[in-house]
Amino acid sequence: MNWFTTIDLTSAYHQVVLHPESRRLTAFVPPFGCYQFTRVPFGLASAVAMFQRLMFKLFQELQDVMFFQDDILVMGKTRKEHDSTLEKVLDIIAVKGLTADMTKCNVAKNKVTYLGHKISVKGVEPKSELVEAIKKAPIPTNKDEVQAFLGLAEFYAKYVKNFSSKTYPIRQLLKNKVTFEWSNECQAAFDMIKQNIIKAPALQDFDHNLQTIVTTDASNKGLGAVLTQVDACGNENVIAFASRSLTETEMRYSVIERETLACVWGLEHFRQFIWGMKVILRSDHKPLIKVLTTSGLFKASPRIARLSIKLLDYKYVVRYVPGIKNVTADFLSRFPLQNLETRCNAEDDKLMEDCVAEILEGIQGISKEEWITATKEDSVLSRVLSMIVGGRPNKNILDGSLRIFWELRQELSVEDNVVLRNGRLVPPECLRDKLLDICHEGHLGISKMKSRVKQLYWWPGIDVAVERKVRVCFM
Repeated sequence: MNWFTTIDLTSAYHQVVLHPESRRLTAFVPPFGCYQFTRVPFGLASAVAMFQRLMFKLFQELQDVMFFQDDILVMGKTRKEHDSTLEKVLDIIAVKGLTADMTKCNVAKNKVTYLGHKISVKGVEPKSELVEAIKKAPIPTNKDEVQAFLGLAEFYAKYVKNFSSKTYPIRQLLKNKVTFEWSNECQAAFDMIKQNIIKAPALQDFDHNLQTIVTTDASNKGLGAVLTQVDACGNENVIAFASRSLTETEMRYSVIERETLACVWGLEHFRQFIWGMKVILRSDHKPLIKVLTTSGLFKASPRIARLSIKLLDYKYVVRYVPGIKNVTADFLSRFPLQNLETRCNAEDDKLMEDCVAEILEGIQGISKEEWITATKEDSVLSRVLSMIVGGRPNKNILDGSLRIFWELRQELSVEDNVVLRNGRLVPPECLRDKLLDICHEGHLGISKMKSRVKQLYWWPGIDVAVERKVRVCFM
C-alpha cells in the first residue's frame, strides 16, 4: 500500500444513542438531582464490544479498511483506489450521523501512525515515541516494574525474533517464591530486548499471489516460525515473526518431536494467512523431511504421528534448509515469544503420561520412582535419555551400546524421565529380568511370551532374553 488515511471519531461512545430501556441502568445521583445517560457513556463493561460490533457492521463490506474502536485506517495502492475507498467511508460516516475529529485525522499520506505502529510504503514499524520510551526505560527494581517493562515491550514482540526466550531470565523473576535479584543474565536480556525493538525491521503486507514460505525451528527452550514471501524481484520479505516458549512437558520431547511440534505450531499460528494455499514448509532438521512423508509416519513415534495428523489440514511441500541458513527461525526458537494464543499439546501429553503411569503402576514390585531412578543410574539409558532430550551426537563417536539407539532415533521419546520406543517402555537393564519373571507367571510358551512382553516393552536383544527365560522354565 502507498496511500493512507487515518480517521478518529470524536468522543465515539457519546455518538451512540443508548436504548431507552437501558438508560435507567446508568442513573447516578449527584447533590443536585438524579440523572441518566441518553448516550453510551465511557466505562460501561459492554461498551467496547458494542462499539466494535457497530464498526464491523458499518465497514465490513469495504476492502482496504481497518478499524479498531474509533480509529479507522483507509489504504490504497494508488491514489485513485485510496480516494475511492475513502469516499465510501466518509459517506457511511455522514449517513450514520457520526463526526470525526479533524485535528486527529491524517488524509492521503504516504506515512501514518496507527494503533502504536508506523505504517508506510516500507511496511509496518514500531511507533517512534513508544520505541523511545522503551529505550529510556530504567532497570526494574521490583516485580511490578518488571511487569510494566514486559507489558510495554511485548506490545512490539512481533517485531522481535524469539522474544520469549530472550525475556526468559527476566520472566523468572515473576514466579512465586522467587527472590527478586537482577542478575547479569537479566541485564543482558534487558539490553537485548531494547536493541531489538529499536532496530526492528519493517513487516510487509501479505499478498496471496506471491510464493509463501513458513520456516520453523525448535530449541530446548521454545519454538520459532517466520512467515515470508518472495516478491517479483526474488527477494524474500518478512511478513511476520512468531515464537513461543515450550511447556515443561514439551522440553522433555526428543529433538525430532520438538521440530515436528514447531512445524505444526508454525502452520497453525499463520493459519489465517495460508489456509487453502500451497506453501513451502522449511526446516533445518533433515530427519524431519522423511518423517513428514506418508511412509515415514509408519516408523515415527506415536506423538509425532498424532502431531502429523494436524498437518493434514494444510497444503505444503517440505524443504530442508541447512541450519546456517535458517538463522531467523533458529534464533526465534532459542528466544521465543510467549504468545497469549499459544496452543500447546497439553491434552496429548497428559494422555501419554497417564498411559505410562498406568503401565508402571500395573507392574508388581516395581514402583515408578524405582523405574526412573534405575533409568538415570543405567549406564546406557542415562546417556540415551540425554541424547533424546538434548540432541543426538554424531554416530561415529558413539560406542556399540548406543549405536542401536541412534539407528532408532526417530522412534524414541521421553515421558516423565521414562524412555519409550514407539510408545513401548524401554526398561533399565537391572529391571529386565524382573519384568520377564512377572510376564512369565502364566508359564507361557516362547511365541505368546514374546507377544506379551513386546506389547509393553522393548530393549536391544529382547527376543533372545525371552527365549532364554522360557527355556530355563521347568513348567
